[in-house]
Amino acid sequence: MIVDGNELALLIWAGAGLYSSVYRYSGGVLREEFLLGYGENLIVNGASVTATTIDAIGLHRGNLLLKFGANSPLYGYLPRAISGNPTYFSLDPNVYLGDSTTGIKFNNNSFVLVSGAGLVRLDINLPQAEINTVDFDGDGISDPSLFEDQLATWFNHYSSNGFNTVAFGYNGIQAVPSDYDGDGKADITVYDPLSGVWNSFHSEAKRLRTDQFGYPGVKPVMSDYDGDGRSDLAVYDESNGLWYIFSSTKGFSVTQFGYPGTEAVPHDFDGDNITDLAVYDRELGVWYRFGSQTGFRIDQFGYPGVAPKAADFDGDGKDDLCVFDHRNGAWFIFGSTSGFKAVSFGFPGVEAVPADFDGDGMADLAVYNQKTGKWYHFGTKTGYSDKQL
Repeated sequence: MIVDGNELALLIWAGAGLYSSVYRYSGGVLREEFLLGYGENLIVNGASVTATTIDAIGLHRGNLLLKFGANSPLYGYLPRAISGNPTYFSLDPNVYLGDSTTGIKFNNNSFVLVSGAGLVRLDINLPQAEINTVDFDGDGISDPSLFEDQLATWFNHYSSNGFNTVAFGYNGIQAVPSDYDGDGKADITVYDPLSGVWNSFHSEAKRLRTDQFGYPGVKPVMSDYDGDGRSDLAVYDESNGLWYIFSSTKGFSVTQFGYPGTEAVPHDFDGDNITDLAVYDRELGVWYRFGSQTGFRIDQFGYPGVAPKAADFDGDGKDDLCVFDHRNGAWFIFGSTSGFKAVSFGFPGVEAVPADFDGDGMADLAVYNQKTGKWYHFGTKTGYSDKQL
C-alpha cells in the first residue's frame, strides 16, 4: 500500500501479474478511481515483460511509478489499456536506478529516491497538465480540470459531485472542452494540432462526434460566435491573423483580424452573448477588439511578460480586460463598470485561471501551481480556499 496526500494505491504482485487499484479521498468518501491491472502481462514500452519483484513504487496525481528488476529505469503507469493489458512507459530511459533503491517520494517536480546510500534527488519532468475551468455539470459554477496528454486522462473536480478521472484522448493532443451542444454543460473534447481533427463527447446526446477543422500551426479558439448558446469550432492563425469559424447557425467564415504575433483572446466584451473577435499584442500590451455591438476599438492595457486573462470580474455580463504577471502574482483589471484595480494574488511560477467558482456571476481570482498540483482561489462570495487536484 502507498499513500500520497488524498490518494491511496493497493498493489498485489504475483509473478508477472499486477493487481492494483487507486483510491482518492474526496468529500468524506474514499472512491476507487480506476483499476490499474488485473493479473495481465505487464507491458513496458510496447513489449511484454516478466518481472518478479518491484523494487520501488511511488504515487502522484493518480499515476503509479515503478522500478523493477535489475538496473531498471523508472516507469510510469499510463491509465489506459493496450490489448487489454496495463501499459507503462519509461519516464526517462537514460536514468537507471540500480538495485539499491527502496522507495520513491515526490518533492515538487522531482523524485526523492530512498536508497541504501540515503536520499538522492533526481529531477525528472513529470507530464505537464493543461488547465481548464469550465462548467461540466451545468450548475453555473466553473469546475477545475486538468488534462495530461501523455496519460490521455482528464482530472476533473465537479462542484456537484466531486473528483473524477476520464480517459479520453491520446498523446500529443490539446484539451478544448466547451458546450458544443447547447445543454449548459461543457463537453469533453480534444483537438489534434497536426491533423486539425476535433473529437468530442457530447453530454446531451451521449455520443462521440468527430470533425475536421484546422491545419498545423493554428490554435483552437472555440466559442459562441453567433449567440445560439453553442460553442462553434474555430481556429486562429497567429502567422497571418486569420480566423476560421464554423458557426452552428451561419456556417463557415474567414476573417482577417490581427497580425503576425498577436494572440487571439475572444470574449464577449459588449454583453450581447456573442463572442467578439479580439487579439492581444504581447510585446506592446495592446488589445484590438471588434465588438458585435460596439465595433472596433484599441486599448493599451498590459506590458511585456504579462498574460491576457479577460473575464467578467464585476458581474455586469461583459468580460473585462485583465492581465496577470506570473513573475510576482500581480493582477491588473479594468472592469467595465468597476474601473481599474490592481490585486496581488499568487506567487512566482503559478498560472492564472480566473473563473466563477462560487456561482455568483463574477469571475474569481484563482491560480494553479503545476509543480504541486494545487489550486488557490479567492471567491467573491466564498472567500479564500485551496484544493489539490
